[in-house]
Amino acid sequence: MIIYTDFAIILALFSAIFHAINNALLKSNSERLYLRVWIGLGSAFIVLPFIFFVPFPSLQMWICLGASGLIHFIYQILLINSYRLADLSLVYPVARGVSPLFITLGAFLFFGDKITLGIALGIFFITSGIMMLAFENISKFSKNPNLYKGIILALLTGVCITFYTLIDAYGIRLSQNAWSYIVWYFLISENALMIIYLLKYHRYNLKQKLKSCWQQGFIAAVLSLLSYGLAMLAFRYGHAAQVAAMRETSIIFGSLLGLFILKERFTVFRLLAACLVVVGCIMTRLLII
Repeated sequence: MIIYTDFAIILALFSAIFHAINNALLKSNSERLYLRVWIGLGSAFIVLPFIFFVPFPSLQMWICLGASGLIHFIYQILLINSYRLADLSLVYPVARGVSPLFITLGAFLFFGDKITLGIALGIFFITSGIMMLAFENISKFSKNPNLYKGIILALLTGVCITFYTLIDAYGIRLSQNAWSYIVWYFLISENALMIIYLLKYHRYNLKQKLKSCWQQGFIAAVLSLLSYGLAMLAFRYGHAAQVAAMRETSIIFGSLLGLFILKERFTVFRLLAACLVVVGCIMTRLLII
């Protein structure tokens, strides 16, 4: 089990790195909705040939895939609308920061995952570090009349992250072949619902806007495949709570990308937040009582 735990942690950390790169790409583009459509379509295109090499999903897997796709769709819509009400640098840490706490409780109640003192304290430190980034930014946007609406949507987004994480963790553990769940997930995900949503609410200049960001969209699709594909493998081999917390270190990796690539200011507040996350990561692995 220790070997698998270490393997799951490594997978989760690589997942976090790819997730951070993908979010930096999304952050740099104003057409995030259309980029997310390309992520879904590009991922489906990449995995399509592999459906001939993996088993067809069972009924239980189809239920998990369908439920996960629906919740992912709701997550995308909530996140996009929260970005419209409040700044990304505030919304995203709130959405990602609360989910490890909810996932820890859900994994304990539904999967019987053992929550050691180390995992519990580690998740507390990781969540505290991530939420510090949100509180650093909240003063900058206090005059925004839609600020608290944006925060509420971000919290609801965090709830969605919790549900789809638990569903996918259950689905991939249920599957005899992990690759089968991963391939069919990326083939289906929320593609159909996103296309229907676009056609109904964003039909104007749809073709032009999709065409304008297809290259970035394909790169984002590859990064998304690597990020969430590795995360699902990690959920198969490790504790759901531990993996979820490790994956949320993408927030810190994102701050480092901002420092070295986007030349953003790295404040003492951010340094302290990063230290809390690092301490939390160490505690989840080394303090096993």
